[in-house]
Amino acid sequence: MRYDDPANADVLAAIQAGHAPPSILDVRVGQRVDVQVTKRTDDDYVPPKAKPFAGAGNRLGAPVPGASSSSSSTAAARAPVQEPASITARFEVDASRPATSVQIRLADGTRIVSRMNLTHTVRDLRNFINAARPENLTRPYTIGTTFPNRTLDDDATTIAGAGLANSVIVQRWA
Repeated sequence: MRYDDPANADVLAAIQAGHAPPSILDVRVGQRVDVQVTKRTDDDYVPPKAKPFAGAGNRLGAPVPGASSSSSSTAAARAPVQEPASITARFEVDASRPATSVQIRLADGTRIVSRMNLTHTVRDLRNFINAARPENLTRPYTIGTTFPNRTLDDDATTIAGAGLANSVIVQRWA
């Protein structure tokens, strides 16, 4: 507050007298407060330097922080995920049949892509997820479409029958 502004005179006089004005300090009447006043009339005002978005963030729908040890490392969460050879060998795509790619957004925030024939099933998608992240077997989860939101409950449904060709599937903790 500027000392030469008449609008601030009452508030600054109260502070100088040792009283905390409830209107600016968010205190109750009679509450004890330590107030230190520094007169800086000769200093030029320098605004504080703020770092926007300096903290860590959480994705909506992400697992609860601290719930799993794999999500505790920020660097590990940002690292690209490489599919082990056993995952791609599990789903042999027949080149003579129609095929598609299905992107799977895992509950831990990572993404994996599965190349599959349209005759593969929702069960094959679940097996792919379980092979990619064996730790998911210890916690129940659902998989579903993004929009419109639809849970994929019938494991016998084919990729074509469920309308999942070139789509995004989301894993959610149950």
